[in-house]
Amino acid sequence: MSHKSTRSLWSGSDFQVDRDQDLYSTRFMDRARPTVDSVQERASNHVGLLTGIGLACGAAAYLLGTEQGRKITKEIGNVLSDSLNIATDILTDNFIRLRDTTIGLVNRTISQVDKQTDKIRPLRRVA
Repeated sequence: MSHKSTRSLWSGSDFQVDRDQDLYSTRFMDRARPTVDSVQERASNHVGLLTGIGLACGAAAYLLGTEQGRKITKEIGNVLSDSLNIATDILTDNFIRLRDTTIGLVNRTISQVDKQTDKIRPLRRVA
């Protein structure tokens, strides 16, 4: 027994669905067009920034994703660590020198004040 469909290949409701979909697509495109235009305008105004972001992402992917990149990342970390240690030492030494100079200057000024130095206690070094 064969089953034959009495329904035609395209019915009237199929055409209605097609028209509704076309209408929906047209409305969607009409609403989306200003948004797409705005994005294109802003992107064209910031090509340099977007290029920089793209290059940075590419470099990050290379550094994190490949064996050679991991070696380079480790070397960069070592160099930055050494540089940070040197900068910390220099800043610490200069801060100590500035503190000692300031304390010495204040103490000399206090000692030169009239004989009323009894009322003013000189500053002292705190470790």
